Amino acid sequence: MAACESSVFVRDCHATTVVCTTQQFRVRDCTDCLFALSCDSQPIIESSRGITFTNFPSFSYTQLEAQMLAAKTHPWNNNWFDVYDFTPDKFNIRNHTLATLPSNTWNTIHHTLS
Repeated sequence: MAACESSVFVRDCHATTVVCTTQQFRVRDCTDCLFALSCDSQPIIESSRGITFTNFPSFSYTQLEAQMLAAKTHPWNNNWFDVYDFTPDKFNIRNHTLATLPSNTWNTIHHTLS
């Protein structure tokens, strides 16, 4: 997804991967998804399970820098790891995890998208 100046709201998804840079990121009613973010604010999840967050991948494409400037997003202000969960589990089981994925994972995705 290209850089987004406002909010990205993902809803009712299952087994989906989203790679984006945005000012605000929200998830609701999703399961088993992977979100690779550069997010200026604290990502928010609600009524979701099996969510994995990781840092925006290090690969670049020719329009990325211009898109980030136009969207007023800041790579040095990336809060992808500071997730707020509106619906914590009653049994103290987290609805999300934080992950660092191997760089070859993103190379595969990048070549698929090219």
